[in-house]
Amino acid sequence: QTEKSVVGRFYGNDSIIHGTQYSFNDYIYDYDLDTLNNTLFVQLRGVKRDKYWKDNGLACQINLQSEKLYWQKKTDFKKEYYHQFGNYIFSGDGKSSTLYHTQLGTKLWSANISFCYVNHSNQIGIGYNNNQEGDHLYGIDLLTGKEKWNSQIVREYGWDEIRYIDDSTLLIVANGLHAINIFNGKGWDINLSSGDESYGKAVAGAVGGLALGILTGTYVIPNGNATITSGLISNTLIDSCYIYIASKNRIIKVNKKDGKQFWNQPLSLKNEKAFLALINNQVIVMTKNQVVMVEAKSGKIKSDTTGTTKVSVPVFTQAGLYFLSDNDKLYYQGKIK
Repeated sequence: QTEKSVVGRFYGNDSIIHGTQYSFNDYIYDYDLDTLNNTLFVQLRGVKRDKYWKDNGLACQINLQSEKLYWQKKTDFKKEYYHQFGNYIFSGDGKSSTLYHTQLGTKLWSANISFCYVNHSNQIGIGYNNNQEGDHLYGIDLLTGKEKWNSQIVREYGWDEIRYIDDSTLLIVANGLHAINIFNGKGWDINLSSGDESYGKAVAGAVGGLALGILTGTYVIPNGNATITSGLISNTLIDSCYIYIASKNRIIKVNKKDGKQFWNQPLSLKNEKAFLALINNQVIVMTKNQVVMVEAKSGKIKSDTTGTTKVSVPVFTQAGLYFLSDNDKLYYQGKIK
């Protein structure tokens, strides 16, 4: 059901901004808006006793321009989930994925792949086959559902980050750094510790959790074991030639074209995730208990606040680096030259 309504006014001339309100018989469980094709994919799910989700519901594709329903499907949310990657709509059960025609809702193909990332312009998806043992990552042609390549990328502790470092190369942070060409699966690998094995092992590919951050284009595989200490890899810093990344016991500088290490500096961050910032040729490594300044060119440690009590987010000024401790004392790290 649709209804025209007034949603606001323009500041310049006080003219009215009109909108369309869409009403549904059940609660909106999830939705994806495709502004390019002007469609709304919405999942509807009822509740029982006003607090528990029902197992069954509907998956609907709506044409926002004509305000008409393209198609709808009955869904058992306990057994399957839906995700829209751009103009691709997939259903999955954690072991396989099915691609549907956007406008007709007809099944185009199915594959034993749980997708982690989709490149829309080149029509390539990547994901794992959860029916097989091991950590084989597959590149899939989205037009046919056929395999284009496969590569080995460990997912024991899940994926921490994924981003492009050039037009065709994805950088995947998962137990280390993995640069992979999306067209042929070739690339380079560097192993780093992404979690703490003393806390158990993770099972990647939890049902319904393979795609996060759709608006940002970043898709992350979650851990299947909530007790594991994971995510101990820092964020990546990337400039025109190099990648910087830190684990709990070292920070490295890597040539992003071939993966060769420029330098490798030992650290002692305990079981804490680090935040990296690159300021005036200094790499700032910061956890909640310490701040380390590393010279970007040589990898030499310039200063280290190990032993300081918990610290706040740093503030960078021309005078130097400042941060607050948990006892409200202001610490000064020295001028960054």
